[in-house]
Amino acid sequence: MSESMSTSPAAKSMRRKAIKHRDEGRVRNTFWFTPEALDVLDQVRDNMGAKSREVAINAILQRIGDDMFLKQEFLAVTK
Repeated sequence: MSESMSTSPAAKSMRRKAIKHRDEGRVRNTFWFTPEALDVLDQVRDNMGAKSREVAINAILQRIGDDMFLKQEFLAVTK
């Protein structure tokens, strides 16, 4: 471990979590959202009782991917 890396328990925990997520095939990205999109994400997050918008985004996309009709409708309007 390089000297510049923090050795605090919180930092170690965050590194372990990042490694676990990468091992699961997750990818970290940064996106810009419109205010309207953020309103929807916040509503979904609040309804789910989730702590982050990331959880809401994953839930929405998984729901679209799992439902054949939602997926077809979504794909039809995005062409």
